[in-house]
Amino acid sequence: MKCENCGANLTLEEENCPFCGQPNPHAKQHIRDMRHYQNEFEDTKEHVYKSTKLYTQIVVRVVILAVLAILSVVLFVLADNAYSFMRDREEKRSAKNYEEYSRILDGYLEEENFRAFEIFCEEHVLRSYDGPYAPKYGKIISVSRSYVYLMDYLWRYAFPLSYTTIQQAELVSDGLENFYRELNEEWTSSYGVKRVSDEKVTAAMEKMEENVREFLFIYCGFTREEADSIPELSKAKRMLLLEEKLEGRLSDEK
Repeated sequence: MKCENCGANLTLEEENCPFCGQPNPHAKQHIRDMRHYQNEFEDTKEHVYKSTKLYTQIVVRVVILAVLAILSVVLFVLADNAYSFMRDREEKRSAKNYEEYSRILDGYLEEENFRAFEIFCEEHVLRSYDGPYAPKYGKIISVSRSYVYLMDYLWRYAFPLSYTTIQQAELVSDGLENFYRELNEEWTSSYGVKRVSDEKVTAAMEKMEENVREFLFIYCGFTREEADSIPELSKAKRMLLLEEKLEGRLSDEK
């Protein structure tokens, strides 16, 4: 380009003519434009950097969460398979040791140690519906499980700490319902196993029922007649009776 004053050759970067010293108006505009574009470029670069950094952080976190989720699933599957494998192995061992385990179970029943009986059945995977233990012990395995839960509920009902009256009554009511349902239900097996009648088993279940009635009478404020009538009561009447007895005991203690 030419200097507007002397006609000498100029570039856009030269603010003044090197020959006549006059200002170059095009150079000033060019410099202003370049500074403006440079500022815009720097702002855009900074924005892109921040956006990219944030995006990268999000992607990294998502990838980490995805990896942790996959690991969790894998560990859950492995743990589940390991648990199933251990139970299958214990079940086969129990089948091989039927005579030995039967003597242990009969000993618990004779001692009336029903909690130990239930724990042994659970630990050694003695199933109530099939397998070598089902004919003789199938029914009492189910009954003992309900009995143990019920007795735990009854202890908290008799000696309440943190549960409310209604919660205590509901737990005991449900526990009683489950226990008597298992106790009075006709034992059947979907695998066609026929129950074997056994005096020790029958006596043990009768003793469990007696223990429940005695506990209600001794610790829970029930009369003999009320304790005996529990199996025949409706759920609503049973709940009402349990609440009344608990509230009455709590009032007496005050």
